[in-house]
This record gives sequence, structure tokens and C-alpha cells, in this order.
Amino acid sequence: MGIDDLVEQVITMKSMSLKRVLDIANRAYVKAGGLYLPLSKEQAEKHTIGDTLADFIVIEIHETYDKEDKGFSMLTALRRAEDQIRAIADAIEDAIE
Repeated sequence: MGIDDLVEQVITMKSMSLKRVLDIANRAYVKAGGLYLPLSKEQAEKHTIGDTLADFIVIEIHETYDKEDKGFSMLTALRRAEDQIRAIADAIEDAIE
């Protein structure tokens, strides 16, 4: 389950708890080859699992989660991060070639 699945669930549900969002995000992260996401924002801020991307994702979800807007702010922030990471990877790839 990826960001697109999360978008669909957010649109069709009246509200989604932060725990549910983090559970969905963790399953998607593992499915994409990551180990797991930190269990809390505090754990992510301390970088206890050694995966900076996982830490970033958890912190971003916590900081942008808003139950009232059905997660649209959070999804916008995650999409922006996805675009920025892709742009950086593309720029590095272009420089290598």
C-alpha cells in the first residue's frame, strides 16, 4: 500500500487516526524495501533505528497530520517531498552521466 492507496483511503473516510496513518505508512515502507518506520516521533527525532528516511517520514506525518482536513495537508507534504527527492536523484544521475 503506497501513497496513492493512502490518498484513496483518506478521500473515502471521514477521518483517520494518526496511528492508522502510521500503520499504513509502515506497511507501504516495508513493502517498498524499507525495514520499518520508527514507532513514535520521539524515536524518529533521536534516530534510534538508523534509517534517516524512515525518521523523516514519521516526523513529516506527525507534523502535518490534521484529522480535520482528512490528511490533505499531510499528503501534500509527502507528495512534495517525493517530488523533491526525485528531482535530487535525477540531478545526481544527470551529473554522473
